[in-house]
Amino acid sequence: MNSINYLLTLLTGGILALMVVVNGRLGLFIGLYLSCLVIHFVGLVGSSLWLSAKKQVPFRHQKIPFHLYLGGFFGVATVLLFNAAYGKISVTALVALGLLGQTVSALIVDHFGLLGMKRHPIHIRQTPGLVLAAIGIAVMLKGFSAESIIPVCLALMTGISVVSSRTINGALGKKTNPSLSAWYNHLFGMIVSFVIWGIMLFPGGIPFRHITIDNFWIFTGGFLGVVAVTLSNYLLHHVSSYSLTILMFVGQIFCSVILDATLEGTFAPLQLVAGCIIVIGFAINAYMTKAIE
Repeated sequence: MNSINYLLTLLTGGILALMVVVNGRLGLFIGLYLSCLVIHFVGLVGSSLWLSAKKQVPFRHQKIPFHLYLGGFFGVATVLLFNAAYGKISVTALVALGLLGQTVSALIVDHFGLLGMKRHPIHIRQTPGLVLAAIGIAVMLKGFSAESIIPVCLALMTGISVVSSRTINGALGKKTNPSLSAWYNHLFGMIVSFVIWGIMLFPGGIPFRHITIDNFWIFTGGFLGVVAVTLSNYLLHHVSSYSLTILMFVGQIFCSVILDATLEGTFAPLQLVAGCIIVIGFAINAYMTKAIE
């Protein structure tokens, strides 16, 4: 069963890397804030269809703390941060920096057992793997110009929002189920997105006449989000938060290299080497973590 969960985690990582490209392209096409609204609307439609197929009805669970519905708020933050940084640095670097932020955040969640998660205290044996992973990220960032500072910071900040959203949605999924948690995530995310879009005076627009079969795929990020959130909610209670981050990183980093080479038309061997160094570092850390447990 563990092998299946690990494979599902790798697949989820690949889906998340694909989402970065899909949502980023949509942001460039219709605008940063409107794209966030569209992504969550599409995700809500996908979640609703899934709930209907499973014959599940929302808002029937009692005594759910309000803060457990805030996963959608952090989901909005993730989309806005990623889309704002997209196109300014490579997808591989964008994903790597996001995972660096997630790693630190996940360590904190595991160490303190936040939001009901099982505690996995940080141990000195984890240091060598983390240092090697940090070296890999430093190699990946080699050659970045001063103009890249802002997108680099935005990418790092996504780590906090991703882990926060994943942890909150996982806690909500435990009180309801993963499918309902994904539905709530997209519902509240859509509401928050609409409010932000309104505050920004409704910028952007959807050029319907330019939507074709060739570019229709950029509107599918919401559906990918439904799959990713549902899988994450399930995996969160079968794999530790930090191990989940490690395995997702493996799926994301190698998928992002492929996406850079195919969709973005760029391939940097140095980033691939850096990605391998990072994966080895996390693998060492995962082995040490397992030995400690």
